[in-house]
Amino acid sequence: MPTFRHKVEYFPVWLMATAIGVLPRSMARAFCQGIGMLMYTAHRRLRKVGLRNLDLAFPQKTRKEKLQILRALFIGLGRQLAEFALFPRYRKESASEIAIYDGFQNFAEARARGKGVLFLTAHFGDGRLVPLFTRSMAIP
Repeated sequence: MPTFRHKVEYFPVWLMATAIGVLPRSMARAFCQGIGMLMYTAHRRLRKVGLRNLDLAFPQKTRKEKLQILRALFIGLGRQLAEFALFPRYRKESASEIAIYDGFQNFAEARARGKGVLFLTAHFGDGRLVPLFTRSMAIP
């Protein structure tokens, strides 16, 4: 059962997500990318952890390259925040404005033959949107 404290902590998050959710998509994404850059700038400790992880993963990269990767990560998290806030208004009719399917005809043909389909895909963009749009495009 949510406590009063939980409700008080949740309210500003709900308010911000609701406000972002009414913005046009391009404006919501730009605003949230700004939030991502603000977090990158404000949270020194998270930057240090990120740089340490990048040191382990990419010892050959320069500090400048690692900082570019880290900034891009925070900007990407901002874009995900925007998509999260916009998610309730996404519909089957608008899927093609948000997601691009390359090779979707292969899925449609296999489904028409009654075959199972295994998706193997590169992860570009927000993976949380894939099930929504795959379902909306595949099922009449």
